[in-house]
Amino acid sequence: MRKIDLQFVKERYIYIYAYIYLFISIVLFLLGNVKYVFSIPITIILIVGLVKSIKNSPKMTVSLLKSKKMIIILCLIIFWTFISGIGGFVWQNTWDHKFRNALFNDLVRYSWPVIQNSKALCYYLGFWLPSALVGKIFNLEIGYLFQTFWAILGISITFGIICQHLKKIKISNMILMIFFSGLDIFLYLIFSGLSIRESFNGIINGSHLELVTQYFNSSSNTTLMFWLYNQIIPFWVGIMLILQQENRKSIVFIYSLLLIFSPFPLVALIPVLVYLIFKDYEGDKKYDTLWMSMWEKIKSTCTYENVISIFLFVIVGLFFLSNIAVGEINILNINITIVFKYLCYIFFEYIVYLVFIYKKNDRNPILNILIITTFVLPFICLGTSYDFAWRTCIPLSFYIMLLIMKTFQDSDVNKKTKIFLIIILCLGAITPLTEIIRTVKNEVLVIKGDIKARSDSLTSIFEKEFNECYENFIGETDSLFYKYISK
Repeated sequence: MRKIDLQFVKERYIYIYAYIYLFISIVLFLLGNVKYVFSIPITIILIVGLVKSIKNSPKMTVSLLKSKKMIIILCLIIFWTFISGIGGFVWQNTWDHKFRNALFNDLVRYSWPVIQNSKALCYYLGFWLPSALVGKIFNLEIGYLFQTFWAILGISITFGIICQHLKKIKISNMILMIFFSGLDIFLYLIFSGLSIRESFNGIINGSHLELVTQYFNSSSNTTLMFWLYNQIIPFWVGIMLILQQENRKSIVFIYSLLLIFSPFPLVALIPVLVYLIFKDYEGDKKYDTLWMSMWEKIKSTCTYENVISIFLFVIVGLFFLSNIAVGEINILNINITIVFKYLCYIFFEYIVYLVFIYKKNDRNPILNILIITTFVLPFICLGTSYDFAWRTCIPLSFYIMLLIMKTFQDSDVNKKTKIFLIIILCLGAITPLTEIIRTVKNEVLVIKGDIKARSDSLTSIFEKEFNECYENFIGETDSLFYKYISK
């Protein structure tokens, strides 16, 4: 029996790591923030679902640990993670990291749930929970170091599953992942209001290229790593787990594991989730009527692990509803300028790549669904923020990247097409290069002792007078979650 268990682990270890990676944060969130009368039984119930989901994992087809290429890939991942500023051992982009470091400090400093002056910390904080626990046990600096390790681990798991998805280990795919981006350089030239010379100077000095259209933004992978690592790394792990599923038994469960990490990208995945529930898998029975077929698919989706995911939907959903920034849903006021910006955004972020990959993927339901959602959702605003539009496009960009990786592996695609695609990718790589340039320039100043690497001007997320984004991180303690569910 033991040999069978070991063989099972050997055949599926990358998926086991992925599930455990996400699940650790779920357990810490429940036990740290929810009354034990709820959290302990729910955790036990979810552990059973986790085991069932792991048993449902497909067999691995690529031997990751036997490949010497993985050593180079791991070095690239470590380098990418450190220069992103995660942990603050290399210069951090001051704005976003200021808030994230303050939040992390509060998680380490205060007991969970974090409540100060009748206000609660309420944010998608899943990524930080393991490293915050380490920080509590040892000290803050060790916590930051573990945060860096946790990021490296998450990206390594993601790329390991990408190798399984593509059935090949390629160093070039890791390089593509680091440098993949839309052609923000053209949007920057059109909308920045700068001359060509000023634009060029901005690029070589590491200007941030991606917000010139204001309402519309699709961030490069490196930008997401350098600014929004807490959302993107767990999302990458989760979406790759979803894409690797060979049936519908665990799809809803995986989706629910991602809620505490990155809720906005998950909105764009809702139609994909519906498709994956109703698509035909190998082994599905054939029925005479569409209704019977759909009903049977619904029944086969109602597995133990999928059904119990309702606990996470309810608890995490109520937790987020406590946030004081939860506002009205508005539609973007459309005018000629906005339409022009939108069309340019769609063309330079997506169309430039779709012209190369769509012919071979025109019947790919996931691609078509993501195109529709990504083209529509930018017009929706939550309150006064455009974050919803900026994050719901993440799944399409990531999926296009995967299809480009497949295109380069496809021997049927002619060399001329691949060469033109490489040229477009090189133009897109300007965006992540500017992010790296900015970090390198400022890291030189750090080494000289002129500035700090870690952005620590905000010591606590509760410092309202110094926190420009205070409402994004704070929850009301008179909400349903904090009245009846929270410890």
